[in-house]
Amino acid sequence: MSHEHKNKFRDFDFFVVNPNTPAFERNFSGEVEDSTVATLEVDNIDKHDRIWLSGTLRVDNNSDPVDLSVKIFRGDAATGEEIFRTDLELDSNDPNEASSVLQIPIAHVDVITKEVLESLGDDDVLYTLTLSLESGLEPTPGSVNVDLTGPITFTAVRIKKS
Repeated sequence: MSHEHKNKFRDFDFFVVNPNTPAFERNFSGEVEDSTVATLEVDNIDKHDRIWLSGTLRVDNNSDPVDLSVKIFRGDAATGEEIFRTDLELDSNDPNEASSVLQIPIAHVDVITKEVLESLGDDDVLYTLTLSLESGLEPTPGSVNVDLTGPITFTAVRIKKS
C-alpha cells in the first residue's frame, strides 16, 4: 500500500473525570440550555489541519424518559459554531425499564479550512462539549433530573499534513 501523504500528530489535549465521580448534576426545566461539560483548546492551527475530537460521557436518568442532545461547538456554546450533534433518548428510572444509564461515545473530525481560520480570527481554537435537554420536551420545572458522572473523557488531537 502506497501513501502519498504522511500525517503527523502535533498536539494533544484532554479533559478527564475519573469513573463514578459526580462531576455535573443538572435539573433541567422546560427551557433548552447547552450546559458545558468540558472545554479544550488547540493551539497553532493551520489551514488543512484535522482536529480529531473524541470522548465518552455517562448519563444516569433519575426521572421520566428524557431526550438529550450532546454537542460540540467550535468556540463557546453561546457564540460558537455547532460542529457535532447527537440526539438520544434516556429511559426512565423505572425498575421495569431496561436501563436508565447510558454511556455515550463521541467522535468527530473538524477540518480546518481558510474560512474556518478567518472566522476564528486567531490560530487557536476552543472546543466545547455540551449536554442539553432536547427542544421537543416540556417537562414541569424540576421534574427532570439527569446526572452526568465519570467516566467522562474529551480529547483533541491536531493532525498536520506533511
